[in-house]
Amino acid sequence: MEPKAPGRPLQLIRLNMDERKVEVNEDALGRLEKRLREMGATSVAVVSVMGAFRTGKSFLLDLFLRFLRWEADHPEEAKEAAKARPLLSSIFSANDVML
Repeated sequence: MEPKAPGRPLQLIRLNMDERKVEVNEDALGRLEKRLREMGATSVAVVSVMGAFRTGKSFLLDLFLRFLRWEADHPEEAKEAAKARPLLSSIFSANDVML
């Protein structure tokens, strides 16, 4: 099997620090929408990770992407693995703000 071409980042949201607001990158959003329609996608999940410098954000997103790519390349194994473990039943958050 030939390796797939790697994806590239698509910045959908920009932080405008001068005006202290968040802005939507309409061009990037349009390109994403076009691609999703071409693929026949009916739903989308958004994953966002925020944090201070060098706290593992890229590591976490890379791990997530690697899992999704493995799952796409091994659909039968992924189905069996999903049967063997329970689905997420709750989400936890820290009860204190950490600065």
